[in-house]
Amino acid sequence: MRDREIEAHRERSLHSLGWARRFIEENDHIMSIQASYMAAFHAAKAALGHLGIRSKYHTSVLRRLEDLVREGSLPTGVDDTLQVLFSRRNDAAYRVARGQWTEDDSSEALALAEGFLGEMRIVIEDPRCR
Repeated sequence: MRDREIEAHRERSLHSLGWARRFIEENDHIMSIQASYMAAFHAAKAALGHLGIRSKYHTSVLRRLEDLVREGSLPTGVDDTLQVLFSRRNDAAYRVARGQWTEDDSSEALALAEGFLGEMRIVIEDPRCR
């Protein structure tokens, strides 16, 4: 993946994180959870791209993270964090009724995404990870 593609995913990640915060303020917890996941997804794509790995689909990104954690190339638990956000995003979008999501739910998803972005930033900025 080219540097400009990696940077585009980083920008999408930060943009989505901003939307997640705004949706909490607007009490739209489903959209906040979805935006938190998208922030993490794009951060993962940027980190994978930095490592020379292309993954197009959400499930393939999750699988590649699992592989890299197992190999010791990524910090333990980042794959679990993305999986949790992916599951919550799917639940929010497709399974659980709108009124059942709370500010605590969306705030927790946002906190997970922020931590995940921090971990991915370390990977992208580490010159040893090329």
